[in-house]
Amino acid sequence: MMNKRQTLVLGTLLSTALVGCGPEERKVEGQEVDFNGAKVTTWATLDAEGVVKEVGFTLPYTSIENAPAGSGNEQPVILVADFPKEVRETTYIDHFEFDWMPAGHEPARYMTPHFDFHFYGVDKATTAAIDCMNIAQPDPADLPEGWVPPVPPDLPDPKLACAPNMGYHSMPATEFDANGPKAGVFDKVMLAGYYDAKFIFIEPMVTKAELEKKQSFTLPVPQPKTSLGRTTLYPTSFKATFDANANTYEFVLGDFKSMQ
Repeated sequence: MMNKRQTLVLGTLLSTALVGCGPEERKVEGQEVDFNGAKVTTWATLDAEGVVKEVGFTLPYTSIENAPAGSGNEQPVILVADFPKEVRETTYIDHFEFDWMPAGHEPARYMTPHFDFHFYGVDKATTAAIDCMNIAQPDPADLPEGWVPPVPPDLPDPKLACAPNMGYHSMPATEFDANGPKAGVFDKVMLAGYYDAKFIFIEPMVTKAELEKKQSFTLPVPQPKTSLGRTTLYPTSFKATFDANANTYEFVLGDFKSMQ
């Protein structure tokens, strides 16, 4: 059982807040990063014993509607932020990467302006070192139920399916039909990330058009079948909630369970 925390880290990146929590809960803020003049903020909610209940980030709607348009040649905007110390020390989640893809990316289904939100389970040094030279893949039997192998069976070189500084992306089977990837443009989807055959990130991917609807939604969270390499807390739910009063979205992983 985890011991109650008596102190919280103070500084420019971490602070405490009581807004939006239950009577015995507290909200701990992580790092802020600037996107289009708005602050994207990471945070966590802790219960009375200091156990992490939710991990998330707040995205002002103004940063969505003002996201710079692309013509196809622009590089993505990539921002990295730390989650609070309590998150890094006790849960699977280590840090957050926010990617704005102004023209989308291949395959064709995803070539539309969208956001990639990476909740990484490994540290920043590990992701920075991913050079796609390691082609080890997870055992298909160990993939989360409902997700397909990251490398298509007809791909001649596995490295072609790898994104540097990220890894391999496993898609849910719902993104495919009998002919392969579904036709048409996607709106929102949850990905599972791998490198060196290890599960390393959870990634909600959402189009700008979908977020412009100002509607809340949920996505399934991939549930690893094998050990994450350490005893930790792992999320089982994801929700994106639009707050009309604050004009913000909150993207939240919750319902953590113990894994080892």
